[in-house]
Amino acid sequence: MDNLFFGGFTDPESHRWGFSAVLNGLTDKETTFNIVYEAVISNPTFVILSDGDPERKIKIITKMIKHFEGLEEYEKCSKLLRVKRAIEQEC
Repeated sequence: MDNLFFGGFTDPESHRWGFSAVLNGLTDKETTFNIVYEAVISNPTFVILSDGDPERKIKIITKMIKHFEGLEEYEKCSKLLRVKRAIEQEC
């Protein structure tokens, strides 16, 4: 699994917890992407203005966009792209 998204959760020596660490093991990858998508789209202002590292947020959203592009879910890509651009403007 990609440590960017799961934040080292799969590495027992790592003390970093990823964006979806709580969900890891409880859901599959597709479900995780959908849950995170719903959280981002339901609360875009929080995602955009939160104290989190903007570069990390952009990398995660870019990964989500690529995932949904592969599934041809372009409406989700469009919404995520708007959030990504807003984060970039806040930097």
